[in-house]
Amino acid sequence: MDEHRQPAITPLQDTAAMQLEAASYRIRRYLLRDYSAFPTLPVKYWIESNLTDASQRYFWVDESSPLLEEFLPLEENNGCIPEKGITPANYEAVRTHKKTTYLQSPAPIMINTWPFNKLPYETRRRPQLPAPSDLVGCVIQELFHLEDRPVYYQGLVQEKEGDLFEVLWTDGKTDYYLEHQVRSMIYDPVAYIYDFQA
Repeated sequence: MDEHRQPAITPLQDTAAMQLEAASYRIRRYLLRDYSAFPTLPVKYWIESNLTDASQRYFWVDESSPLLEEFLPLEENNGCIPEKGITPANYEAVRTHKKTTYLQSPAPIMINTWPFNKLPYETRRRPQLPAPSDLVGCVIQELFHLEDRPVYYQGLVQEKEGDLFEVLWTDGKTDYYLEHQVRSMIYDPVAYIYDFQA
């Protein structure tokens, strides 16, 4: 093989244009987490960037350590991001990932909380989330004040016992609530995205 056709021993340095492209946007908001290709490919996030061109404002980014370093505290303080792509084929891999990476242990929420085919802001219309007919199986979210800081937790309504609904929170705690309390805590992914105040 010719010497000039040999593969480089060390990776080539990024060009100035490549470095500029990497620094050309910042993530303004995380809108949706997608497990569709996981674990073969990384979890993806549908994000809103700070780019002014509306045709380039929304796009996918892969989950990475730097992304998680920024995102996980935001999710803890602002509430859980909607999710899609949990299937029977990747269920156990997603469950393990949620327990070890997002620290949703021992009871991660294993339900697709984004029930729509269209992505957020992919159309001009705000999606309409139907009211649940049965509260058992609903995902709920609540803000708790732990020591000196507020933290959001999600839970799953497990069953109804008399007038009370049993809720299993991601941290493994079980609590009981009346129907009006559960209804006030039902997780609304549409409101999470579309009612955001910058």
